[in-house]
Amino acid sequence: MPRGDDWPLENVRILNNLLIRNYVTADTTTRGCDLTIFMGCPEDGSYERTVTSNHADYNVYANTGWTPTLRHSWNPNNTLAEWQQRFQEDLHSALVPVEFELTGMRFALESSTRLENLAPLPEELRSQLSPFKHVGCRRTQWPPRQGGDD
Repeated sequence: MPRGDDWPLENVRILNNLLIRNYVTADTTTRGCDLTIFMGCPEDGSYERTVTSNHADYNVYANTGWTPTLRHSWNPNNTLAEWQQRFQEDLHSALVPVEFELTGMRFALESSTRLENLAPLPEELRSQLSPFKHVGCRRTQWPPRQGGDD
């Protein structure tokens, strides 16, 4: 999610993803979150959502040594349970211990045992997804690259 009022992303759909982590470790703190979706909440700290076109669901948040967090703007962390209660998003998503290796740009799923117990993506959603250009993933670059296709 870009910063600033000039970039209010709307009509964003985060469906059927394995989100593994997005953290930067520093000397004094670890910063980051697993997912940030703009909800248009006022800066007074309330959870009154004004952007209702952004949605997330049917995702798996890797619960491996760090409790996944979700954000409705840049800094407030929500657990998955808080996210579901406050915004009614990711209602079919789950926290799952996932065994994987991440080295540089290389990702390897070491076991899919716990993932196999999850419910399948409903047909009405599966039929709306366009075919993948890359095996098992779809990449989105923001802002879009000029003259190229991911």
